[in-house]
Formats: sequence, structure tokens, C-alpha cells
Amino acid sequence: MPNRDKILLTIVALVTGAILLSRVDGVSAKDAQGQFDRNFTVSGPVQLNVENSSGSVNVRRGGSGSVSVHAEIRANHWMGGASDSDVKEIEQNPPLKQDGNTIRIYKVDGSLGRHISINYEIQVPEETVVQSSTGSGSQSVEMIKGPVTVSTGSGSLRVRQIGAQIEASSGSGSIELNDIQGAAKVKTGSGSITAEGVAGAFKGETGSGHLDVRLTAPGDVYATSGSGHLELSGVEGKLYAHSGSGHVNVSGTPKGDWEVHAGSGGVDVRIPPNVGFDVDAHAGSGSVNVDGPITMESSMSDHHEVRGKVRGGGPRIEATTGSGSITIQ
Repeated sequence: MPNRDKILLTIVALVTGAILLSRVDGVSAKDAQGQFDRNFTVSGPVQLNVENSSGSVNVRRGGSGSVSVHAEIRANHWMGGASDSDVKEIEQNPPLKQDGNTIRIYKVDGSLGRHISINYEIQVPEETVVQSSTGSGSQSVEMIKGPVTVSTGSGSLRVRQIGAQIEASSGSGSIELNDIQGAAKVKTGSGSITAEGVAGAFKGETGSGHLDVRLTAPGDVYATSGSGHLELSGVEGKLYAHSGSGHVNVSGTPKGDWEVHAGSGGVDVRIPPNVGFDVDAHAGSGSVNVDGPITMESSMSDHHEVRGKVRGGGPRIEATTGSGSITIQ
């Protein structure tokens, strides 16, 4: 074999070995982990503020008089990211601060924050107000008085057994509420919203996903979905409900005007048999059916439109669909 070929083979072997070694080093390096625990003594109501670049945040009720924080650190130092020493630094000097009864968890500073993910498990007294956000990661808050405000750029949100109003927003991810003793305001760009037992006004928006809500106290309702069905029960107040593509099913007692719209899908409205209302219903492609004694103002011969007063009239119910049938009973 000519010397030139031998030299070329040697160079190829050296380069290949270097690449393989760098890949092995990269795989072992990107899984650096650490953790820390901190406990804070408090007296009276607590304010918990959390800002997390990446990672989950779970807050739940613990004992009175203390706030405990357990954190799991994950670092990626592939391609010049975080190093083992960065993890050790966070362990020794975690991003936490106490000011009286206010506990703050803040983001890891600078470019390092892009390579560090921290998962938090936090226990707080029952009388705690929570404001928490994470750039990427799921969150849950449960069994405290609140109020509660949570947000994530990407991830699911779960809020349950809260004694006051809540706000929850996700850029992409589902939102689940349960047993909320106050008004609720929720929004997700992509994902479903489920709310079981909201005692107050409700505002819910999803760009893509279903929205299922059961209310247990009076309050106005605003619910929209770009693509997905709406299932709203226990409505007792004003109502605006719209689905761009999906069935809309509403039940309750109007204490103000109702607007129920479906771009493509059927509309079903159920009202107690002793409640009067004005009706204005129109289906672009489909039938309109209204139960109960009705004084007609107008009706299209092909049954696509009904206007009139049911049981003497009352709050106005406007229902429309571009493609589908409407039933009001």
C-alpha cells in the first residue's frame, strides 16, 4: 500500500475516533443532575412567587408555619451549555429568597438558564397566595385558599381545591380545574379545558381543544373554542359561547342574555321548564326546534329560523349555527 494511502487511512481513523469520543462525552455530560432542599419559617398568610425558566412546579398544602422547597436540577452542557460546577453552584446557592412571609423562587440568570431545568415540589400553609410561571413545564396547585395565578409557555396546568379565584394560562397544553371557590379565568393556545365545580364567573378560551365546564354558583360565562366542542352546565348569569368548529351544549338558568354560536356544529340549549325567555335562533343549514308555549314573531317556512317569546318572554337567547341544527328546550 502506498505511503499516501496509509497516511489517509490513519487520518480517517483518528478523526473517526475523535468524533466517537466526543459523542460519548456528550451523552454522559448532558445528564448532569443535582438537588437542594430549603425550609422557611413563616407566620400568618404567605405570598409565594415562582419564576422558572424550565421545569415543573407543584404546590400543595403542607403544615402551618413553614414553607418547604425540594428541587431537582437537570443540566445540559452539551455544546457549551451548563457545567457540573454550575449545578454545584445552584445547589449551594439556590435561587430562593425570603422577605418576611413572602417566598420568592426566581429564574437562573443569563444564558445558563437556557441549559438548566429545575423541578420544584413546594409545600405551603393553607393560607397562601400563589403566583407562579414557568417557560416550559407543567404546574399543579392544590388545597390552598389562594388566590392562584399560574402560567406556562408549554405544559399542562392542574388547579384544584382552591378557596378563591384563579387565573391559569398555557401557550400549549391542557388545563384542568376542580373545586374552585371563586371566579376562574383560563386560556390555552392549544389544548382542552376541563373545569369541574367553579363557584363564580368563568372565562375560558382555547384555540384548539374542547371546553367542558360545570358551574356551582351564579356568575357570567364567556367560553370560546376555535376548534372543539363546548359543554357548559350550571350557567346562571349572562353567557357568550362560541365554537368555530364543534358542538355547543349549554344548560342553566338565564339571568341575562345568552349568545350561543357554532360555526360548524349543532347547538343544544336546555332551560328549566318554568323559565320564560325571548328566542332568536337561526340555522344556516339545519332545523331549529324550540320546546314550550311560544308566541311567534317570525318563522321561516323551511324551519331554519325562529323568533318569539317562550312562556311570556324574558332574557334573550340568541342561537346560531352555520352548519347544524338548533334545539332549545
